[in-house]
Amino acid sequence: MNFIEPESYVGKRYGRLLVVSAKRVKDSNGRGRTVLDCICDCGSKKQVESSSAKSGKSLSCRCLRIDLNLKTFTTHGEASKSARSDEYQIYMAMKNRCYLKSNKHYHLYGGRGIGMSDEWKNDFMCFLSDMGRRPSPAHSIDRIDNEKGYSKENCRWATPKEQANNKRSTVRIEHYGMMMTISEMASMYAIPFKHLEYRIKKKKMGVADAVFSAAQSLNKSLLQMAEGE
Repeated sequence: MNFIEPESYVGKRYGRLLVVSAKRVKDSNGRGRTVLDCICDCGSKKQVESSSAKSGKSLSCRCLRIDLNLKTFTTHGEASKSARSDEYQIYMAMKNRCYLKSNKHYHLYGGRGIGMSDEWKNDFMCFLSDMGRRPSPAHSIDRIDNEKGYSKENCRWATPKEQANNKRSTVRIEHYGMMMTISEMASMYAIPFKHLEYRIKKKKMGVADAVFSAAQSLNKSLLQMAEGE
């Protein structure tokens, strides 16, 4: 292979990169290579090896790849440089939790086998068609069965309260033939959640006794407040 003087690269263009200077350097094994100092069309500086530039591996500072990805993702009109729809952001966060090992929540999802259906994984518009727009800013995606992945059959839009009741760690108690959370029981009887939770979890009271005791305590407090007026 004929050696090319570094200076001969100056002024040449490789994709979005314009070579402004070049130099010959040696690696740790003593082998020589030519390094190009470039300016990208976006204004960023980029240093690449001449072999990468000539082979087409390095054609921008990374902005070309970003633009190509963005073009792919924006064909559905849900993501642009200036704004992304709520549903698209939720979709990408969901996908990252399942498949991006560097995601801080990966161990809770992909790390324990939670993934997405093939239809959703490969097509945002399929996800949007199946789920529709989220009903309000308070709603987010929720898996009905926490041991299964994200799919049309296992997902819903849910409020934070609904999601809290659906957590794997949430304790459910049988009450009049129904499995209920403490939060749901508190709402049913109009009792403060903390009052009921304290009696069931800390004092180990039965559900009926806990409800009666919490209601009695609440009524006593209300009576005292009324008498003090």
